Amino acid sequence: MGSLLPNGRQQFVDINGRPLVGGSVYFYAPGTENKLDTWQDQAQTIQNTNPVKLDGRGQATIWGSGTYRQVVFDRFGALVWDGLVSEIAGQLSSTGGSAVVGFEQDGDGAVGRTVQDKLREVIDLDDYATFLEACNLSVAQGRYVRLPGRNFNVPAGTVIPGGADVRGVFGQTTITITGAGALMMGGNRVSLRNITFTGGTYALNTNGKNKHHVERCVVTATTQHGIYCDSDRNHFVRNEFHDCGLTGIALTGTGAFRNKVMGNDGQSNGSFCFWVSNGANRNELIGNTTESGNAAELIGITYDSWGNRVIGNHAQGTLDNGISVTGYRNTVIGNVCMLNANHGIGIYGERNTVKGNTCKNNGQANLTAAQLPYAGITMTPAFGGLARKNVVQGNICDDDQAKKTQLYGVKVTTNSHIQWTAGMVVNAGTAFCFNGLNIYHTTTFGNAGGVPPTHTAGTVSDGTILWTWVASNISTPGDSSNVKWQAATNVGAGTFVTNVNRVYSTAAGGVTGATPPTHTAGTVSDGGVSWTFEEEFPTNLDGWDNTIDSNSTTGNLIAPWVVQTSNRNQVKHSGIMRNSVDGRQLAVDILPIAQNPEGSITAVPGSIAQRLDTSTTPGIALFSKQSGTGNVGWLPVALRHQGLLANRPDLTALGNGVRGYQYFATDIGAHGTLLTWSTGNIYVDLVTGNTYNPS
Repeated sequence: MGSLLPNGRQQFVDINGRPLVGGSVYFYAPGTENKLDTWQDQAQTIQNTNPVKLDGRGQATIWGSGTYRQVVFDRFGALVWDGLVSEIAGQLSSTGGSAVVGFEQDGDGAVGRTVQDKLREVIDLDDYATFLEACNLSVAQGRYVRLPGRNFNVPAGTVIPGGADVRGVFGQTTITITGAGALMMGGNRVSLRNITFTGGTYALNTNGKNKHHVERCVVTATTQHGIYCDSDRNHFVRNEFHDCGLTGIALTGTGAFRNKVMGNDGQSNGSFCFWVSNGANRNELIGNTTESGNAAELIGITYDSWGNRVIGNHAQGTLDNGISVTGYRNTVIGNVCMLNANHGIGIYGERNTVKGNTCKNNGQANLTAAQLPYAGITMTPAFGGLARKNVVQGNICDDDQAKKTQLYGVKVTTNSHIQWTAGMVVNAGTAFCFNGLNIYHTTTFGNAGGVPPTHTAGTVSDGTILWTWVASNISTPGDSSNVKWQAATNVGAGTFVTNVNRVYSTAAGGVTGATPPTHTAGTVSDGGVSWTFEEEFPTNLDGWDNTIDSNSTTGNLIAPWVVQTSNRNQVKHSGIMRNSVDGRQLAVDILPIAQNPEGSITAVPGSIAQRLDTSTTPGIALFSKQSGTGNVGWLPVALRHQGLLANRPDLTALGNGVRGYQYFATDIGAHGTLLTWSTGNIYVDLVTGNTYNPS
């Protein structure tokens, strides 16, 4: 598009429109009598006189730069005008220049506006003195702040106003947090994208404010956590956390719930990549990864945190477990944990669901250390958890390395808490301890005092260290609704109580009598209230009542699975089915084997062994463990039927496995005769020696 060209020479006229022949034009700085230069050429190499003398046509060539006070006189010295003039470049370069330039978007229905309005759609940090001023304008105008691709120093403690929307250039925009502290969320719904945060105690602190969105940011070189989140319904999506002093993201406190931690990557942090602690609940940690060098787990959940979902994450190459869950009622599904130093998944808490995970080639610490009993999935009472009532089902826990490091596919262990002793050194490694049947925790370090902790609630000193009660064999954070039975106490309908290590419930309620309930089945009165037996807890702190079901565990160095406690645990695996009496601390095994169990198979009384080799090795196929605690006390279970001799079955086709089968012929002798299937495929009366061919 073309435009009109200005005249090569300017012409001045008088008030009557006639050329101002011989006039004079003065140029000053606006509002002053300080002369400013003008030129005869655009390159500003030939300077005009000041005043400029007009020729016989009232013309002159005048080039200028910026805004002038222009004063014009006729040839007789009479004033013609005195006003401000600007050349176009100067006008456009002024602070209001964009307001005089129009803009119209392409397409039908486009509405014209100024370039200034268009440019102000985005708030550029370069246009403001401080980061905070730009954020405040973002909130006031509902527009986002653009951070150019360079570094910005922002003081720790800066409060980002709620509703601010700040976006950088990914990989190029950096905010360096100066001093100790963090950038603080000052309200809800702060959005931060494409920014690298470095330095500070934390990079970001949600400060109790919620519904923030942090996406495609890099957080590094903090002295503690990358992001400290104590609030709810925030989204942390596709960020990178590396070289943070402690964790990448800390979801902490009961106020940290329903947050989404999705698609983030963590490397080389000083502790967990993502930590769920101090009662944080119902958070989703989905699709996060670590692949090398993280000091602790990809995800860690503390004993008091619950209801969190850990789904589809990838933990590889950590210097600890891949994932650890010490809380309760959490869901751990579809994760991949491989090549980690210790276990693939550590389940230390209770009532957690662990399904469809792949835990492969873990225990890498065994390449350089003694053969420690690392597993694909372990259920271990530790860190304040009791490893009970977890469901571990349908997982793959394999080791296909030439040098095996994963000793077990799945395991349940005994209590791993440290026994409290007087004067013991208390540090991060001994912050959880047990005494008797109680577990305690402290956050103060030093040497223990001389008074052993025995309390069952609250915090009590041992003389030096304050110990907080965490759990006991009958009461845990995930199962603490039961109260202790007491005589002469009014209880409501539906109340659950404990006595010794047993749980009872009452349907009707009332005032309790004087006889505490001790029964292990049915309903019995205490003299005032009828109590129904519900469950029997173990009298130790070992792993208990876990379900291990249909896991694939091949190639592990020692065994596909192991239960290292005598406590009740349910196992369904190739080679065994272990079932328990409902509510009781009793369990028995059903074992398919290929040998005589007597002297070779250890089980508890009531267990059943099914021989699979009796088609080639004569003997009874079914055995029952009748007595003893070791590998003796197995008795064969012979089958027996009765009827007329003519109805005796022909067992020839069944082979050696049915030798010893007994048939009671009711029509031989006065009282009938017992016949035994024997060598040669015949029935034998073992008393008379008479033989009978198959019918």
